[in-house]
Amino acid sequence: LLRLLVLHEGRTVPKESIALLRDTQPDTVNSKIRYLKGQLASIGCESIVESDPGLGYRLNLDGWSVDTKDFLDAAQPLKHSIHDQWKQGIDEVTAQGEVLTLNKAWALWHTNPAHGLPAEDGLEARYAGLKERLEDRLLLARLYSHRHTEIREAIQELEHRIRSGRADHVLWELLLLAYDASGNHAQISKVWEHVSEYYKRNVPVHLQNFVAELHSGKCLNPFSIPGIEDGTGLKQAVTNGAHEGGQTLQDICATLGITTASHLRLQDSHLTPMRCILRTRSRLHFAGVLASKWVAEAAVRNAFTKLLTRLDQEDGEVKFLIINPNGTGYQRLVDLRDGAISSESVAHLRILVKEHQSFKVRLYDSLPAFRIVVIDNDVVGFSPYRLAADAYQATGLGWEAPHVVLDPLAPYPLAEAFQLLFMETWLNAVPLEEFQ
Repeated sequence: LLRLLVLHEGRTVPKESIALLRDTQPDTVNSKIRYLKGQLASIGCESIVESDPGLGYRLNLDGWSVDTKDFLDAAQPLKHSIHDQWKQGIDEVTAQGEVLTLNKAWALWHTNPAHGLPAEDGLEARYAGLKERLEDRLLLARLYSHRHTEIREAIQELEHRIRSGRADHVLWELLLLAYDASGNHAQISKVWEHVSEYYKRNVPVHLQNFVAELHSGKCLNPFSIPGIEDGTGLKQAVTNGAHEGGQTLQDICATLGITTASHLRLQDSHLTPMRCILRTRSRLHFAGVLASKWVAEAAVRNAFTKLLTRLDQEDGEVKFLIINPNGTGYQRLVDLRDGAISSESVAHLRILVKEHQSFKVRLYDSLPAFRIVVIDNDVVGFSPYRLAADAYQATGLGWEAPHVVLDPLAPYPLAEAFQLLFMETWLNAVPLEEFQ
């Protein structure tokens, strides 16, 4: 009922429409409204529900911030799909500003606010369209930002769309340009193999010419990162000559799927808990020490809770592997880090496990070798732990440690090894519910 009123904010919703929600008679609506007002009174906003005598009820949100309304305000101006937008171009400064603005708007989307409501006004399709256009604009803003981390985000999004069956010539072109802009030129050949397979060797001529220009250097890439020609990111690591057999280090990285420079820190990456939460669509796996970064801060914990609530409804899954606070591995880690470790996060995790069927936590009893994150099988990231006390302090409690993102589509994907490592550890771990 509240969602229905929010989506018609400022307009009267007839009693007949409200009655459709529970397949009841219009004369029962008044009691439903009284119950809703009682719930709203607990947070001091009972007065936002107004009566239009004889007709129905409306919502007045003046002075109130509501996710759905704020999302609508941000997405409403976006009128075109990615096919209509991308060649218009966005200047670098505007793009960087849009990344921040649109990221905030995207964080407001938890699920379609019209899902399950009467289809009378086509609201569910409308919001689905707004979501799609916002995703398109955010993707383009990342590409035109000329920033390595944002282009890496765009690459992950493009690959997800292609794997999800939405491939077309525009997405292939954008993916090729994104890899070219990032300096990972070896990956262009790998993408081309997928293009050939997708089109069954009958690749459109304009796409063949496009790739030929990329390889020849004639293509003027609108997303190119300043300084990439001088050697940044992966390209910087591969200019020191050929490996035995003619392979450069860049070739080896591309073959294994190592797609992010090894100096990337968690604090600066798209592997921070909040970014992982925003990215996850249906599945999230995490292995670490005690998952404190996911639940210690209220803002992150609230976003995480919203993700779990959505996945409860959509049959998604979140699996966390943490060290057993009563085990020998934990005690060994406490000794190594001179006591700089706390198990307070376990209490939060226990509550979330009880409240959300999509969330499972298991405990293992050994020193952790890697921090591992797997998102929807599209993103696999890892970093090695440094366990000694002096090294631990030097890495800023883990935030300064190198983090690597792996491409699951590589010819010999290293990503699979970390996914298998996670699952093997998971199968041999103890459910949190059995921990006292």
